[in-house]
Amino acid sequence: MRKQSLFNISSLIYFFIIISNLGIMLSLFGFNSFRYLMYSPFLLGVIFLIKNNFILNNIGIKKNGLNTAFLLLIMNAILHFMTLGSNGVFQLIFILSSILPVITKDNFQINWRFFSIIYIFSFSIYLFSNGLILNTSLDAFFTSSSSNLETNQHPFVFGILTLFFLFKRDKLFFLLNLLFVLLSFKRIVFLAVIISIPFVLFERKNIRVLKNIRWVFMVINILFIRILYLFSNGYFDDMIVSITGISPGYFSMGRNAIYSLIFDYYDKFNLFQFLFGKGQGDLYSKSLIFIGEAPHNDLLVLLLDHGVIVFIVFFFLIYQKKNLIFNIIYLNVLFLTDNVLVYAFFLFPFFLINTEINTIRKNFNLSQ
Repeated sequence: MRKQSLFNISSLIYFFIIISNLGIMLSLFGFNSFRYLMYSPFLLGVIFLIKNNFILNNIGIKKNGLNTAFLLLIMNAILHFMTLGSNGVFQLIFILSSILPVITKDNFQINWRFFSIIYIFSFSIYLFSNGLILNTSLDAFFTSSSSNLETNQHPFVFGILTLFFLFKRDKLFFLLNLLFVLLSFKRIVFLAVIISIPFVLFERKNIRVLKNIRWVFMVINILFIRILYLFSNGYFDDMIVSITGISPGYFSMGRNAIYSLIFDYYDKFNLFQFLFGKGQGDLYSKSLIFIGEAPHNDLLVLLLDHGVIVFIVFFFLIYQKKNLIFNIIYLNVLFLTDNVLVYAFFLFPFFLINTEINTIRKNFNLSQ
């Protein structure tokens, strides 16, 4: 009965992963109304909740810090629910669709190679339909135009799968996913993988990196926000031009202008807004008004939408000393220039992988 139950659970996960990939692929081919299929794991979460009698087995500070951190974002969004705009409500649903399936259980018995093949197969259809144009020049790297197949979906998944298979010492699927990281080349994903690999190599030997001073990661994130402020005010313009040969606006894809407006907006926050933010989706909505673009920085989203208290608690939860953090480092680097907090297509597999990493860590500790 136990094996049959696990088989049903894993089969349901594969089914909804396939549906999610189908939605993304159809949208990439112009059928935009199908993109909502990427949020189908929300239904899976409802199924798991009902099957588990609404008992949440995979949250709690000691149980799963990452899941708890994202649940904190949901709770803070509910605190602001009466003032949430349509973007905030939709983003709340996006986060829920990613995390709901993984907060009821802490063991999914997934065949990770098959799991990976689903993403590789769906992206390969896009690859063969559009052809591949790779530009390996430094100029292309600086301007984020290395691959014509870059999207805001598959590259993030290939990145975390690359690290996960390296952690599991599965050389074939590590190299296979790394290949697709390069084919779908997205600058921040490539950098996040490179930065995270040393953490993988240490942690697969059960060496906890900076275990007793994890607060340093909080400090780094705060310092990065300070650097963004200086960047938005032109402090690094000459250095960027001298190194890259292009303007700061072109190098950052216009982010310097966005950040400048965001910091001006943040200066007007009252005390409550400073402590608890203005609610999920507020910064996204304001950024669209300011410049017609998303904010492209989840650190600023966390700070402005959720406030300094939630910002601090969030990073405390995800960087607990008992946790393995190579996947958290990867996520944190993505925060620096992107909006992955609401990318359900990426977050759902990320949460599943994090659950597996926690299981591996617990089993290793029990064997000591």
